[in-house]
Amino acid sequence: MEFRSELHKRSTSSAYKDGHLYPEMVGTFRDVEEEPYALCRFLRARDFNVEQVFDMMNEHLEIWKHAKESDYYPDIDAAMGCPLSIVLTQYPVLYSGNAKEGYPVCYFHAGRLTVQGIECITTLDSIPKMMWNTMVYQVAGIFRDAAELNPDFVRCEQITVINLEGLSASQVNSRTLDVVKKANAVAECIPEVRYHL
Repeated sequence: MEFRSELHKRSTSSAYKDGHLYPEMVGTFRDVEEEPYALCRFLRARDFNVEQVFDMMNEHLEIWKHAKESDYYPDIDAAMGCPLSIVLTQYPVLYSGNAKEGYPVCYFHAGRLTVQGIECITTLDSIPKMMWNTMVYQVAGIFRDAAELNPDFVRCEQITVINLEGLSASQVNSRTLDVVKKANAVAECIPEVRYHL
């Protein structure tokens, strides 16, 4: 209850710049995730320490605010300057099916991530746009579908499979890690979505 009360206080107080964004961050999946589960996701991310949760949210507030100004890039092809289907050939991540527990499954083929390929078709700064679109539009819909399939589905979590086949030591360099960090910065704004990795 402390987190919920503090969330309300900070979202309505003029003492907290952009505090109105806190409830939006927590309620990313509000169409399918009930408030107690959303609050718990954020609390679990910082071992139920309310101040640390707000520190985490503050670290990501500017990223969130910037994406919100663009409505989380609903027309992802236009935002990236090329079709998403082409980008996915260079940054292969997709959702397919549900695990037996009902959780959606995300597959990332790390061995086929090609930084040079991404740069040929778009910019590396487009990767966060892709991730925002994925999290806010695609994943939210996937969670809704999972809830329809499984009436016991209450936690917005996914299983992520990372395929390392074909990943060579030469691919794991600062540029590749930079791309992954850009994508992960978005995922960190919406914590505890991964059920299993």
